[in-house]
Amino acid sequence: MRLSNVSQNTPPSGVREVFNRIAEADDVICFALGEPDQTTPAPIIEAACESLRQGHTHYTPNAGFYALRRAIAASYPDRGYTPEQVVVTAGGTEAILLTLLSVIDPGDEVIVSEPYWPTYLGQINACGAIPRFVRTFEEDGFALRPENVERAITPRTRMIIVNSPANPTGAVMSREELDAIARIAQRYDLIVLSDEVYQHILYEGPFASIADSPGMEDRCIVINSFSKAHAMTGWRVGYIIAPEPIARAMTNMHEYSVSCISAFSQAAALKALEAGEPYLRAMVEEFRQRRDMVVEGIRAIPGLRCARPRGTFYLYFNISGTGLDARRFVYELLEHQKVALAPGTAFGSDQEDYVRLSYASSRENIREGLARIAAFVNGL
Repeated sequence: MRLSNVSQNTPPSGVREVFNRIAEADDVICFALGEPDQTTPAPIIEAACESLRQGHTHYTPNAGFYALRRAIAASYPDRGYTPEQVVVTAGGTEAILLTLLSVIDPGDEVIVSEPYWPTYLGQINACGAIPRFVRTFEEDGFALRPENVERAITPRTRMIIVNSPANPTGAVMSREELDAIARIAQRYDLIVLSDEVYQHILYEGPFASIADSPGMEDRCIVINSFSKAHAMTGWRVGYIIAPEPIARAMTNMHEYSVSCISAFSQAAALKALEAGEPYLRAMVEEFRQRRDMVVEGIRAIPGLRCARPRGTFYLYFNISGTGLDARRFVYELLEHQKVALAPGTAFGSDQEDYVRLSYASSRENIREGLARIAAFVNGL
């Protein structure tokens, strides 16, 4: 049986490769996955249970319940969004795929900063499009420089993906940087996909979105999710906010992918918007303290260095001082000390000097994990 070219040319996730190796192990400290360790807050769970008790076990509208779409639009009070611009999706992952399927043709180019979330690459490939990577650098705080974005544009460029706060680096773009990229998008008539999944997991300064840059109303598509901010990764609820013609096209494409999102998951998402703020604040404060623990711990280990991330729950740190490349570092650490990290090569071909640590784990695990990383590096 012949496999498609797309399936054969789409590499497996380097993050999942690590996770699959330890999935059934009970003695590994896992810092590889980007998933909050907290359980979904009780009021959100109860809202889902009540939805089920009321018999809401049937198909839902393709774009999502109107009440949820209205609440999502209202959660951006300064942008004037309407419910008709919102499409509820199976997490942020499907939201990005629907966006690409709706506005990208085979052969189009999509600009992506490197290091990048691996799903971007797989989904761009699946659409027959071409990723154009723009390298970001440690010395710049992994900021996406507008001038480098402009150099990457060709006559085939159709879209720029902006991810801030960024996975895997925790980098956060400034208002000035976003405005500069917005001007580039307008100059070359490009669409911008703004991945704002980590919008609320921010430690310094206000959140800035390219959607708020002048002139972006008709060319910016916002992606967000309930997964990270509300500890709802398993509920699979995300959303797209787009200009109405694009939102209608996405709703049509959604019909032919997953059809609709379960009623109880949407009820949970609505409760998260209505009552989740106190839980969100507490979770972000906990992540802030964990971040500081991890940064201090890694900086104390000879041969390792890192910047202090401004957002997300990831530390992307440099291991070049150990003399090991990313995959060797990750797999030898896993073998000898039972600590799982993600190799930088999962996030770009030029990332051999980096590994990613997700500190969405307990402080006890962080303390023990840091001690094991130190023992491994000191034993090299």
